[in-house]
Amino acid sequence: TNYNVRPFYYYWSFFTQSGIWTIPAFVALLYPYMKSRVSNKKAYKFALLWTLSAVILLSIIPEKKSRYLLPVLIPMALNTGFYIEYLFRCFKTLEKKEKWVVYFIHGLIAVIGLAFPVAGYFLLELEGHWF
Repeated sequence: TNYNVRPFYYYWSFFTQSGIWTIPAFVALLYPYMKSRVSNKKAYKFALLWTLSAVILLSIIPEKKSRYLLPVLIPMALNTGFYIEYLFRCFKTLEKKEKWVVYFIHGLIAVIGLAFPVAGYFLLELEGHWF
């Protein structure tokens, strides 16, 4: 019981567990920003409360492992979906400042998504491993 005991705030960087979706996941959790932008406020509030309550309840338990965050990633994906849906719906009316943030976020996701397989190909070729 003492091996994986972590502090209360151990899970509070949970949105970083989503990998390349970290920035959109963080933006989707900003309630003051998102509350006037989502199309279905009740569903957004439900997913947000589900996410935050799961993190709080997991934080209460003294023994913590990063794999325990899996139940939090599901409602966080819903929150991120609300943000992505808002971008699809209202991208033409966004201010320039907001558009640059969106371009940066999705450009970063595209670069990582394209670079990862290319880097993997060259690394496997250098080591001579082919499946």
